[in-house]
Amino acid sequence: MTTGPCFAAALSRRSDAGDAAREASQQAREQLGGHADLALVFASAHHQEHFGKIADVLARELTGALVVGCTGESILCNQLEIEGQPAIVVWLARLPGAELLPMHLEFIPTAEGGSFVGWHDRFSPETAASGTLLLLADPFSFPADVLLSRLNEDWPGLVVSRGKTDCCVTIE
Repeated sequence: MTTGPCFAAALSRRSDAGDAAREASQQAREQLGGHADLALVFASAHHQEHFGKIADVLARELTGALVVGCTGESILCNQLEIEGQPAIVVWLARLPGAELLPMHLEFIPTAEGGSFVGWHDRFSPETAASGTLLLLADPFSFPADVLLSRLNEDWPGLVVSRGKTDCCVTIE
């Protein structure tokens, strides 16, 4: 087993959401060769009615991992792109020594322009200066541009990586 960061990803095209989540998570965990600290899950809209089932399966399969997920119109994995068909990708990371701080941010309009709520209580200027923020934001309902502008002003050392859904994870 390697001592540094390790990553793996697996795709399932099964139409049953539970079976697809189980297959992708087991294959990715096998590739990783052990436990995962972080799991990013991307599912096609075909599975939308069964997100609860997917979450239950992943909680059993990926014990101890922080799991974050979102939907996608196109699901990409290992040089494959799936459109218009059921698909789930499970991307795993083992990040020795990293502290993962899950957050679900919401924008609250105010007279002064607005505020973001939902910050993890351990997210601070110190963690921001040495960490990375993985931002998954819904482009239609979350003002990512406002957040990025605010982060540039308040925490100039923070590295931000960006995708599309409505949750955030920081990796220190």
